[in-house]
Amino acid sequence: MASKYVLLMRGINVNGVSIKMKDLKDALIGLGYPDVQTILATGNIILTQDASQAFGELETAEIARALGKEFQYDCHLFLRTGDEIGDIVAAAAAVEVPDEFHHYCLFCDHKEVVSELSGLFASASKAPGERFIPVGREAFWMVPKGSTLGTDFGSKVLGKKAYKSRLTSRNINTVNKIYAACSK
Repeated sequence: MASKYVLLMRGINVNGVSIKMKDLKDALIGLGYPDVQTILATGNIILTQDASQAFGELETAEIARALGKEFQYDCHLFLRTGDEIGDIVAAAAAVEVPDEFHHYCLFCDHKEVVSELSGLFASASKAPGERFIPVGREAFWMVPKGSTLGTDFGSKVLGKKAYKSRLTSRNINTVNKIYAACSK
């Protein structure tokens, strides 16, 4: 039986780091992963592996090193299983978010980062209606559209070197697309 693994790349196709998804897919195939799918142009990768093949943090680190060398950038990857993405989608569906808000999922490398982010959010000044909800080793952040980087929390977390290797964010619409592709 095959298993789906999701690799989320941080910081591509922004700030001068440009990687075409075809080139990314070709690089992964060249690393020995024959069943590769990319979702959107933001570094969302689905690998399908035979269940007998182990896949974990060690393989993720090896892929990050190889992709960093291939594309000449500081590559950070966040690994989740297709089932974990499904759990995030289910949790997100239970949260009401007004249409005028972005609903982000912050994928963290460890649950401790979520605690740290919770503390930062608690001490930050907030935009009206802005919320932060820890969900295991992820967190949901709801912020008014147009103010993502303009909020106190957003300016302290997103794009900061301290969190470069510790988290990446995706809009929940992107997470839903990733999960739909995992379910095929």
